[in-house]
Amino acid sequence: MNVDPNGHFGTPISWALAVIAGIAGGFFGNYLANELNLSGWERWLFIGAVAVGGAAIGFFAGEVLAGFATTFLLSNQAIMMSLPSSVLWFLGINGSRLAVLGSADYGVGYVNMAQHIGASFFRIADEIWYSMTATQRWVSNEAFLDNMISQGKSFLLTNNAWDTLKNFPNSNFGREIAYLLDKGYKIVENGFKMIK
Repeated sequence: MNVDPNGHFGTPISWALAVIAGIAGGFFGNYLANELNLSGWERWLFIGAVAVGGAAIGFFAGEVLAGFATTFLLSNQAIMMSLPSSVLWFLGINGSRLAVLGSADYGVGYVNMAQHIGASFFRIADEIWYSMTATQRWVSNEAFLDNMISQGKSFLLTNNAWDTLKNFPNSNFGREIAYLLDKGYKIVENGFKMIK
């Protein structure tokens, strides 16, 4: 489901469900051990196996839930912006591992999204940005992208990557997407995220 693409294992919701399901598995394992008249090491091994199985089921259920929720929220960013950042963190949208790209004027705006989730973003004051040549702007964008790549960040997008590449390939955002694709990133989450 492309949850946790940076190799940090598990989202907070996955670990919470793993603990809850593991505890429930332990109680269920104890009940079954009583029904089966198990004793000694066999009893504890059986209870432990059922508890571990429950934890594994809870963990993977959490990953699936987080994957569906993340895909939905990235495709419906106004809803995502209405949620507290703590809820987003719980679902695995962790700003410290993300940078946000997109348009300042389209949808929720990349600066607003980045600030809401605590992610990195690139912004130069308008008076400076508009005084720069197109080449200078791109050099600045490229330096930011290289810095984020060197930190191993994934990128959330406020605009759909596929639509941008089709309709606005020469925009700064289109160039950023193409640059990340050239650097080995791939587009996921219905076109609203890029991961390595």
